[in-house]
Amino acid sequence: MGREIVDTQIHEGQEQEFITRLRDETKLLKSLFDHRSFCYTEEPCVGLELEAWLTNKNFLPLPKNQEFLNNLNLKEAVPELSKFNFELNGSPVKLGKKTFSKVNNELTQLWDFSQKTAQTMGANAVLIGILPLVREDMLKLEYMSNYKRYKALNDQLFKMRKGKDLEFNFKGVEELQFSQSNFMLEAAATSLQIHLQVNQENAKDFYNAALIGSAPLLAMSANSPFLYGKNLWAETRIPIFEQSLNMESFKDIHNKNVGRVSMGTGYMHHSFLEPFLENLDGFPAIMPFLFDEPRESLAHLNLQNGTVWRWVRPIIGSDAHNKYHLRIEQRILPAGPTLRDVIANMMFFVGLTYHLAKIKNLTDSFPFTHCESNFYDCAQFGLETNILWHKKKVNVQELLLHLLPKVKEELYLLGIDKTDVELYIDETIKPRILTGQTGAHWQRAFVDCHGKDFQKLTETYFKNQESGQAVHSWSI
Repeated sequence: MGREIVDTQIHEGQEQEFITRLRDETKLLKSLFDHRSFCYTEEPCVGLELEAWLTNKNFLPLPKNQEFLNNLNLKEAVPELSKFNFELNGSPVKLGKKTFSKVNNELTQLWDFSQKTAQTMGANAVLIGILPLVREDMLKLEYMSNYKRYKALNDQLFKMRKGKDLEFNFKGVEELQFSQSNFMLEAAATSLQIHLQVNQENAKDFYNAALIGSAPLLAMSANSPFLYGKNLWAETRIPIFEQSLNMESFKDIHNKNVGRVSMGTGYMHHSFLEPFLENLDGFPAIMPFLFDEPRESLAHLNLQNGTVWRWVRPIIGSDAHNKYHLRIEQRILPAGPTLRDVIANMMFFVGLTYHLAKIKNLTDSFPFTHCESNFYDCAQFGLETNILWHKKKVNVQELLLHLLPKVKEELYLLGIDKTDVELYIDETIKPRILTGQTGAHWQRAFVDCHGKDFQKLTETYFKNQESGQAVHSWSI
């Protein structure tokens, strides 16, 4: 969905032509798998996309992302759905000794320049899953970024819903219910997306490992407890995104509608191809736009895949010479609270995924129903929950402490610098787990202490973020 389109109108015969091309490109993809045509590397790349808020000096959303991006003038910075948001794209970095130092250096430079540019506009850039001061009247179509793909997606969503409003129902510590005639609530949630390159030989195992690891990873990273003044889930982004793009698709084996945003229908059993076959036959083409490109570009296949927002998304990457590679996009994490926390989360994801992928017959001891329920329990309750791990009920906080040395071992096997592992695992992740102070926990504790003064909460959060101190060390 990062690709712009020329015309938002769907003309007669266009949808059928899109499906024809999608089917043809899916056949080509199958051939690529059959002939093992994907790049193999001993040093896979890792990368990230980091979304952020643009606010005024009072920390209210500032709808000026285009002016901000023009001033910033960086190829790594792109718009997001609303005029309040933007995204920074990190360069792919090969896994090795200085991987996370490189990620830190680049991201820090990008962020510092973004912050300075925002300040010249009398604005701030903020990393947080949901901005506590965002209000319902700010999430309207007039605040959608000026890109045709966003308008087309909104139009097509409601066409498929036959004009019916979206119904939102969030039940957490408190409850929030309302309806909306557009999908702009999705803009209330800003994320960190991590990309991990995998080889065809082990892609299935890594994908399943990323699914299973999502629950504890999310529990220790939650940063989105408040929406419209209500205390909801530890990571309220999860139900926001799922309910913002709620439309009919197909039924799973339990006769339950499979959402466009979900954990998917199960594990990969044989190959990375499986979800792309599901994209073809299970999900209607919500964005059936045509591109004047050869089938080898897989343009229509990638557009369709970009409109199925699995929390762990399989990606087919390619370069200008049509050399293909495989990636996993881990989409569950919120932005923030600090750059240090972001990079620590990224490192933990890599180490945990490598650890789980090595466990023989991993999915035998993790029924997909357990994987799915673990994920939603951790999204709702954060570190304060129990989950099923190898079919046994365990406290997620204790589980994470048990997993930490295994994660470190994998990072060392990958050749990651000891100093970086100590900084991001021993001095960032471990104390966060021990104290239980995630971004969500800190926000809730602040409200418990000061009441629902979201202005003061956001000001204090921003000062802490600017200090660079990891969230576990923030005082109330």
